[in-house]
Amino acid sequence: NGGADLGVDTDNGAVRFGTYLENTTLVEAGTGTSRATLNDSLNISNVSTEIDLLVESTANAFVDIYFYNGFSLDEADLTIAGSANGTAYTVFRGGQTIDGTGSIVLSDENGIGTTLTNNRLRFDQVASDQAETFTVGEDVVITGKGRVEGSLGADDRIDIQGSVIADDGELEFLFNLGETNGTFGATADGVFEYRFDLELSDEATLSIGVDAAGAGLVQIINSGSMLTQNGTLALDVAAGATDGLVLGDEFQIVTTSAGLVGTFDTLTGFDTAGTGGFALIEDGNNLSIRFVADADVGQVFTRDEVGAANDNNALPADNASAPAAFEVVDEVTDLNAGSTPSGEDFTLDPAINPALAAPSDEEDSSGDSPIADGLQEPTVFDDAIEIGA
Repeated sequence: NGGADLGVDTDNGAVRFGTYLENTTLVEAGTGTSRATLNDSLNISNVSTEIDLLVESTANAFVDIYFYNGFSLDEADLTIAGSANGTAYTVFRGGQTIDGTGSIVLSDENGIGTTLTNNRLRFDQVASDQAETFTVGEDVVITGKGRVEGSLGADDRIDIQGSVIADDGELEFLFNLGETNGTFGATADGVFEYRFDLELSDEATLSIGVDAAGAGLVQIINSGSMLTQNGTLALDVAAGATDGLVLGDEFQIVTTSAGLVGTFDTLTGFDTAGTGGFALIEDGNNLSIRFVADADVGQVFTRDEVGAANDNNALPADNASAPAAFEVVDEVTDLNAGSTPSGEDFTLDPAINPALAAPSDEEDSSGDSPIADGLQEPTVFDDAIEIGA
């Protein structure tokens, strides 16, 4: 279309693109709700869209859509929707950039159920003798459930500047990114599965959703693979998510096969709107978040420091304001001598430890004297003697 606009209106029907679409900007011509379907074997080259696009497979067959020379989203979504019996492939061929603002959604709308691999987003090299880079822009989100895969050469790379977030199921990511600046993670009902060392740069973010049912999970599963903790660990806590929690409740958020390296520069979202919040627990190869009192919110502890998960034990700092059994003072005044005796003296203060207070004149409910068994009751004399009179 020579780069010109092509208006799309699906208010009263369906629009499908087939075979070839090049140098075109797709714009809304209806009421603002248009979504066009991309037919099998469609080739798309240098296209920008402000309408939503759909790649779907609803029959016992697969669908392939190919993107070349760049693709731009203008507040729009590209949805990949396979089914239980058919795989939907969306393939970006040759080095290019996906930019703009929007999402690539690996969707369950066609009843994919647990057949997760039937949504596939691919990045494939074209020239084996050239280094090709695939870039996902900073305002582009790859989300949903399915698989991100492809065929790249040794010198090819994927540069995730935006986000990859598992949502409503498992999202498998099969590329080794090396050190990355992007945002990775899972919503509260998502599992992000990564097959290599996840090396977060100081500009990267690990994002975890939390709701009343639990927290998202990042799994680093290949043997020997680790998480490099760097950048920001961000919790996205839904309203009311902590209402039913008690101190010590935990959610696991990261599992690795080989361990953790480094520390995060910043923790965000740990201080919730209500009383209490979350602390980060390093547990061998894994990370958890633990519901804690305000004094411990945003702190990092090892498993040895906090005990077992979900045992409802408060952390040491949670009890920082509790009174001690003793109060140690520097000086004890001798009321008789008017001086301070030498030695390391201390006083037991009934105001701090009520158990040390003088016994009540009243008997307890059992009828026994409140004075400890074995101690003699004090003798009360009718006449008092004034000493020094």
